[in-house]
Amino acid sequence: MRDLVVALFILGSIPFSFRKPFLGLLVFSLLAYMRFQDLAWGFAKEQRWSLIIAAVSVMGYLADANRKAPIWNGRTLLLILMVLQTGIGLAFFAVGPGKHDWAGYQEFVKIIGITVFTTAVVRTRNQLRILVWVIALGLGFHGAKNGLAATIKMGNLFIAHGPGGMIKDNNDFALAVAMIIPWIYYLAQSELNPTLTKILKLMVPLCAMTVISTRSRGGTLSLAFMGALIIWRSRNRLIGIILGIFAVVVVVAFAPDEYKERLGTIQTYEEDGSAMGRIRAWKVALRMIEAHPMFGVGFNRFSQNHLTFEPHPTLGQLNGDSALVAHNSYLQIWAEGGTPAFLIYLSLILAT
Repeated sequence: MRDLVVALFILGSIPFSFRKPFLGLLVFSLLAYMRFQDLAWGFAKEQRWSLIIAAVSVMGYLADANRKAPIWNGRTLLLILMVLQTGIGLAFFAVGPGKHDWAGYQEFVKIIGITVFTTAVVRTRNQLRILVWVIALGLGFHGAKNGLAATIKMGNLFIAHGPGGMIKDNNDFALAVAMIIPWIYYLAQSELNPTLTKILKLMVPLCAMTVISTRSRGGTLSLAFMGALIIWRSRNRLIGIILGIFAVVVVVAFAPDEYKERLGTIQTYEEDGSAMGRIRAWKVALRMIEAHPMFGVGFNRFSQNHLTFEPHPTLGQLNGDSALVAHNSYLQIWAEGGTPAFLIYLSLILAT
């Protein structure tokens, strides 16, 4: 039944997506962020709905004689340069054994493409607000749902993975939910409907509970930084500080011992195998950067080259039981894309 509902909704949205590409972008955002197709259990879960909606929306945009061009500025140029830098590196300068990940690179290009497409179809303040609502509630749905389950179990719930796609990994899911909390907070502050305001405000602590329940140290650090930023920019910082202290006390009082021990390894990282493994991975990335500074080892080729640049691999790495990643997005981009890609990445952060 779920599959039928999902399929009928998406198929029914196709003509509207062609006629109004902005509506197509909203459906695409639902599929990308809420991933309601993953709520199904059968055939609807396996279809490439996002690709279909994106293709139809772009065709509708191109067929519109009154279409507006995308916004071309310095940030757009940086995105294009990143695509070219990583593409050239993968095509001509990739290092190590194994096949090139052209499928992954195509996904990356699609993400950049939909970003540029967004600037073409979102041209009014109202359209931007609607898009923010869709993305915030899409991710917020999973944040609130999992947070409610964790609250009912008094924090004794381990969220091992997200809904799917690029936020399936628990660390990625934690980071995504932490990033969406300021969006939900903004909507709560600007919403005029008191009922919606209360719902949005309730979603904030539930999403925070979800981040904590993933047991992700990176997610927890992101949550702490996000909370500090919201308090700093709030109208009444004193109340914000008091609420922040109360939240910390609640976490310390009710969080499972496993989670508190895991957070404790942030300071005593020398005694934690997971943390030391991350430091070894950073050193591997730095060796790759030193050996291939211009184009890196190639897009998504860190794992294939890991053992080449690891002088003392662990048994788990040799057996393929350990994840061979940099555990640091900055170093992984630098190692795989080269120094130009790393500088472009930093420029994009500073320019937004």
